[in-house]
Amino acid sequence: MRRVLINFVLDETGAVTLDWLLLTAAIVSFSVIGLAELRESAAEVESSTGAAIAAYGEELNGHAD
Repeated sequence: MRRVLINFVLDETGAVTLDWLLLTAAIVSFSVIGLAELRESAAEVESSTGAAIAAYGEELNGHAD
């Protein structure tokens, strides 16, 4: 039994696969988090840009105060 445990600990079969699995999971996780942050920032920029364009349009049409 002890020999089986030692062989299990020393066996590196599948180690590269596990490394790639963990790296891929980390990349996907960070991408999802990054896209969520980007979506919030894009919504803020879209809102302020829309307001600026609307104000400029009113100014051009003579409806500004």
